[in-house]
Amino acid sequence: MKHLKQRVLALLLVMALLTLPAAASGASPESVQRADKLASLHLFRGTNTGYDLDSAPTRMQGLVMLIRLLGQEAEAKTATGATPFTDLPAWGAPYAAYAYANGLTKGTSSTRFSPDDPLRARDYVTFLLRALGYSDSAKEFTWNNCLQFAASISMVSADSVEALGSIAMDRG
Repeated sequence: MKHLKQRVLALLLVMALLTLPAAASGASPESVQRADKLASLHLFRGTNTGYDLDSAPTRMQGLVMLIRLLGQEAEAKTATGATPFTDLPAWGAPYAAYAYANGLTKGTSSTRFSPDDPLRARDYVTFLLRALGYSDSAKEFTWNNCLQFAASISMVSADSVEALGSIAMDRG
């Protein structure tokens, strides 16, 4: 039970980090504190130039954060399974292979993952729903209605659905 509570806390921190816009002139001290907290939980590392809280997270970065949230990074880093995706960076291929093999991602088409596309709330919520065992293949939700479905299971508040669907996500 304690492990579940830690994962729920981590999920909430990740969602807060991904959905709250950074200050216009740079990352706010509050955003840096959130990033530090996620880093202390080994969920967020930033890039080779720091946290980069003013930049939009990519789909690949979101997938890596999800895998870290699940506590599966060690397994993912050594994954060697095949994916249908032809557009993966070498560093991200093992993560995508792990996620594909475990039903966490299907990509943006039958052959593309679109790793450098901006991560949208719908993308990340879809990853999370699949990680929780919900299935878009079984028509429990779709990418288009995932935010409403997340609200129906109290994963996000109903009041946040519209904002999550329309705001640009950033890392801060």
